[in-house]
Amino acid sequence: MGQADLVISLLYVFFLGTIGFLMGYESIASIVRRKFMKPKPKKERRWQEHLPWKVDFPKSEMTVSGILPIGIGFLSGILVSVMGIGGGFLVVPAMIYILRMPSSLVIGTSMFQILIVTAVSTFLHAYYSQTVDIVLAALLLLGSIFGVQYGMRMSLKIPAENMRGLLALLILVLAVLMATTLFVPPVNPYSVVKVK
Repeated sequence: MGQADLVISLLYVFFLGTIGFLMGYESIASIVRRKFMKPKPKKERRWQEHLPWKVDFPKSEMTVSGILPIGIGFLSGILVSVMGIGGGFLVVPAMIYILRMPSSLVIGTSMFQILIVTAVSTFLHAYYSQTVDIVLAALLLLGSIFGVQYGMRMSLKIPAENMRGLLALLILVLAVLMATTLFVPPVNPYSVVKVK
């Protein structure tokens, strides 16, 4: 437990770097394919199709094993509770690349799922460890309410591949910044605190 902060930071860097790289690669490949009008390569039989317990999702127009969304949800629940990343960094790419869900439904579905998971996680953190700063959270919420309005308008104007590319770039920048704080020694490694 004495190294919890270091472990969480390393997990952040690993997850953000991996997801950002994969999303960026796929986004660039999609943009290049669209620009040169090349058809998508023929899809081979994927490993997901061999899993049991097929469930039909009419809104998403797909049929996949129920094990996949339950597993993705379980992993995102752990990440939300341990790392506080909101789950979106994992859930959105997983729905796009593993479940092969249409991009138009990914954002809304992810937001609904994360709403419930983060509400439960927030309550548990507030009840058991009292680690919620209500004033800071209220100010963040106030800014987010206005940010959502502009974000929604922007998402309707920008193609899906470009949006994924921008998200991948943001994730990679965050991973690099966090890695920098882990591996670059601070200017002043020691501090003096006056004890009352």
